[in-house]
Amino acid sequence: MSREIIRISGMTCAACAARIEKAVGKLDGVFNASVNLAAEQLSVEFDEHAVSVPQIKERIEKLGYGIVEEVKTNRITIPIEGMTCAACAA
Repeated sequence: MSREIIRISGMTCAACAARIEKAVGKLDGVFNASVNLAAEQLSVEFDEHAVSVPQIKERIEKLGYGIVEEVKTNRITIPIEGMTCAACAA
């Protein structure tokens, strides 16, 4: 069993959330579909051998909602020692 969080755009009310939960929940292999309207996201538990994330996203888009793709960035934090004032950083 897999769990995925999918960000969704275009929801305006609880009925939108219920519509998505119902449609995704009907897909073969989906065990649980829960929408958090305030966070604009769907949490879905599913059998990855029966249904794929792209199929779940396609179902949401067919309902007229958008998928918000996460952009992953590489970020590096480098600790620097010995700076004692703002002039050191300039």
